[in-house]
Amino acid sequence: MALTKKQIAGMIRPRRYSDGNNLYLQVHRSGSKSWMFMYTMNKVQKALAIGPLEMISPDEARARALELRKLLKLGIDPQVVRKRERDEARRQMLSEGAIKEKGRTFAAVMD
Repeated sequence: MALTKKQIAGMIRPRRYSDGNNLYLQVHRSGSKSWMFMYTMNKVQKALAIGPLEMISPDEARARALELRKLLKLGIDPQVVRKRERDEARRQMLSEGAIKEKGRTFAAVMD
């Protein structure tokens, strides 16, 4: 059963609360709340952070969880996909010279 806004607001005890379909709301000791996608791949339980409640609405988290479940159905590990996406973004940033330009800007400020 999907969590309601009222239920989410009342969740203060640190733990994971199930929203259904592998999606959990993690309440931290600090009181912050974040969305987690929990799944098992090759007999290993894994967790993938979706994002903080302040930035990701329940509907957005559910949509993202649906995308991740589709990957699992195809036999694809969502953590591997996320790592590849980040690596590609880093490579693209390096190829565009963004890091070099930031270095020049930093060096100019330091002079």
